[in-house]
Amino acid sequence: MKNVTVSNLSLVLAFALVLVSIAISAKEKLGLTKDILISVIRAIVQLVIIGFVLKFIFHIDTLWLTAVSINSVFIVFICSGLIGELSFLFKTDLSYLLAFIFHLIGTLALFSIMMFLNNWLINWQTLFIFILAYAMIWLVIRLTQERDIRRINQEA
Repeated sequence: MKNVTVSNLSLVLAFALVLVSIAISAKEKLGLTKDILISVIRAIVQLVIIGFVLKFIFHIDTLWLTAVSINSVFIVFICSGLIGELSFLFKTDLSYLLAFIFHLIGTLALFSIMMFLNNWLINWQTLFIFILAYAMIWLVIRLTQERDIRRINQEA
């Protein structure tokens, strides 16, 4: 497999495109500068996380950890669906913090069950990746909700 390196020049050129879009937004008074910067930061964070996850996955040397079966895919789909159903907690009379804590505990329990049923390794690295992914997802959801609330309040 051929290694591909990203040079500093290519990073600068990519960032230059972002600066061009910010300049156009400012010149045309589109009001997109903040959204562009948030999108760029979010993309960088997501790509760094994906990079670490892929590096971890590709450095697993044991075959039984990397084997994917129909059974394991089915278990992942079922657990993912159940985790999605846990969002009903936010539509109850519970406070947001309490619903968040119950959702985190339920999601962690389903994640652990999925790992156990698939005979996948549960260690501090997988728990760290879980917590990091959970925190990033909720941060994006929370920021999106706050932005939508601000827009709705400004329109009213």
